[in-house]
Order: sequence, then structure tokens, then C-alpha cells
Amino acid sequence: MSFYGDPDELERLARRVRGQALEVRERAVRARAAAHAARWHSVARERFIAEVEDRVRRVEGAADLLGQAADRVDEQAAAVREVLAGIRAAQGAVLGWVAEAKAAAEYAVAGGVPELPPPGDRRWLEVADALRRRGVTL
Repeated sequence: MSFYGDPDELERLARRVRGQALEVRERAVRARAAAHAARWHSVARERFIAEVEDRVRRVEGAADLLGQAADRVDEQAAAVREVLAGIRAAQGAVLGWVAEAKAAAEYAVAGGVPELPPPGDRRWLEVADALRRRGVTL
């Protein structure tokens, strides 16, 4: 897993949260059905059903919030995938450039080749940007 999180694990979390939202909705449906199945007829029954309906609406609202949370987690997973892809691309471009043109890199970066970050590190983006600012095409 990277510093940014594991996008696969984030997607699994989103699926679990969606499953919980579905379970909450199903319970709300069952509660509503049970209230309406009450066999007595009175003002108390009507108040009971109204109270259950109010609570069911709140539970459905909570299920909606769970669904929205799952959507945000999926969005985060996609954003993490994008960042990791950018890091891999920058890392590959820099390493390829260094391998093919070490002498050009020493010239482009005053004082020699910079200390290279470990694989997957976000600083690869900075190294790539520094080289581009010095006219290096990656």
C-alpha cells in the first residue's frame, strides 16, 4: 500500500458501505410494512404509523448518506489511482531519461544528478518538473 492508500481497499470499503446502506433500506422497508400491517383501527394506530413513517424517512436519509459516503470513497480511490499513475509515469520518465542521458542530466541539474527518491514516492513528480524546467524532455 502506498502513502496515499490502496485504491483496491478503498473500493472494497465503498462496496461494504453500499451493502450497509442497502441493509438499512431493507430494514426500513420491513418496518414500514410491519407498521401498515397492524390490524387494529384507531387514532392510536394512525399515530403509530405516522411515527414509524417519520422514523423510516430518517433511516432512509441515513441510508442516502451512507450511499453518498460510498460514492466519495470511490472518488478517492479513483483520485489515488490517478496520483499513483502520475508518480509511476514521472518515475519511469526520469529513470529512462537518466539511463539514456546521464551526462545530459548532470549538465541539466547543477551539481550533478539529484538524489533520486525511492520507487512510488511523490517526489518523482518534483524531480520530473525540475528537469522539465531545465529544458529536459521526458
